[in-house]
Amino acid sequence: MPDILRDAGGHPGSTRRLAIIAPTTHHSEENTHVSQQVFRGGGALVLLAALSLPVSALAQSPAGDGGYWFASFSHAELEQEGFGLTLESDDGYILGGGRGFRLNRFRVELELALGRISDGRACLPPVCLDYESDTDFLSFTAAGYYDFIAQGPTPFVGAGAGIVHSDTDEVTILDTTVEGGDETDLAYFLEAGFSVPFGRDLEGALSYRWMRLDDEVDSEFNIIRASLRFH
Repeated sequence: MPDILRDAGGHPGSTRRLAIIAPTTHHSEENTHVSQQVFRGGGALVLLAALSLPVSALAQSPAGDGGYWFASFSHAELEQEGFGLTLESDDGYILGGGRGFRLNRFRVELELALGRISDGRACLPPVCLDYESDTDFLSFTAAGYYDFIAQGPTPFVGAGAGIVHSDTDEVTILDTTVEGGDETDLAYFLEAGFSVPFGRDLEGALSYRWMRLDDEVDSEFNIIRASLRFH
């Protein structure tokens, strides 16, 4: 993660390594914030899944049981928070691919992905400053999904976890440039969306994924994910 605004309250002239350190006593505020993030980014897709065409418990899997390959492209937004400081970036992408396995209404997917988050804003209200930096990501995740039975688009929900390695280059705010860094963190996520068949051997899917990293700051991703499954 970009080490933005570490020691933000340091003395003049001291070396400042940019990072946001997450407080240890904000569980209720954190839970409220997480709920707002999930509702804001994924509410529309969850509602669409809930309002899909009527469910028939006797329907078969649209593509049958077995394995499939998939490729994904995602737009990603990152937000970090701590000690009243906020770091936001809405200019990110993720490219991924992997292997999926279907058994009746359940699916498991293993995915290898890479991505980049570029530039953003660092805010200490009421002041916000733009910064320039690139953070590259490499991740490996495993996820489980449940496909609801429907005539037409197939809604699904899922959850997963994995490992994310990030590497941040130099960070520039105004005329000040500081070194970046790299780290490896555990990640977990929730996801909801729907899929549409494009024939017997091809499906398309659109979903919202909320992902959080188990790092020293509150790092959350809001991800809109489009994917193709090849049976």
